[in-house]
Amino acid sequence: MTFPSNYDGSTPVPVVIGFHAASNPNTEIKDRLGDDLGDKYLMLYPTSDGSGWAESDFPKVDAIFDTLTTDACIDENRVFSTGHSSGAQFIVQLACAGETRFRAVAPVASSKYCNSWQSVAALVIHGIGDQERSWDPNGEEDIVPYRTSNSCEESSTEYPVDGCQSGSTQVDPGCVEFSGCDAQTIWCKHNDPQYGTSHHGIPCFADTLIPAFFDSF
Repeated sequence: MTFPSNYDGSTPVPVVIGFHAASNPNTEIKDRLGDDLGDKYLMLYPTSDGSGWAESDFPKVDAIFDTLTTDACIDENRVFSTGHSSGAQFIVQLACAGETRFRAVAPVASSKYCNSWQSVAALVIHGIGDQERSWDPNGEEDIVPYRTSNSCEESSTEYPVDGCQSGSTQVDPGCVEFSGCDAQTIWCKHNDPQYGTSHHGIPCFADTLIPAFFDSF
């Protein structure tokens, strides 16, 4: 747990919980987003019991919230979550199980586990040709429950996000915002090849986009 520099123990601060990918250290999210989020948010980087996240880790999330409400001064209306791969899938599993304590979520390379959940603002990031998601390489299935849960229309408009350079690749974030949603729903289909060359990693533009998304609430 890390605290923003202005934390005084009496003024409620927002929270971001970052869930790591399978076989990655819990510092994965901290290394990518900690500098951009740590100045404003109380940050937590829990570790799964196994190599990746599973339903057996659900009690750990309850313990985190118990600790936050008991030992810290937090804004309970501004608790956010982000995660990569297994960590992103875990966010979906939590939602499918009825989790409602997150103000917004920003999963990277998540998967479908159910058809819908309670409405929650979402920034959904998925690579084009994700080799770790062979059953849904472009995220076409992944995005459906988010759109359904937030009662979005099928139509969307471009959501402007600056591109970035990832090695020799000029990355196009490919972000759109769906229309008519009960809660904001953004989908980014990007071409960043990282995580080896699998298109499964956290894309270069996410370092600024995810903090900006959370800051908007």
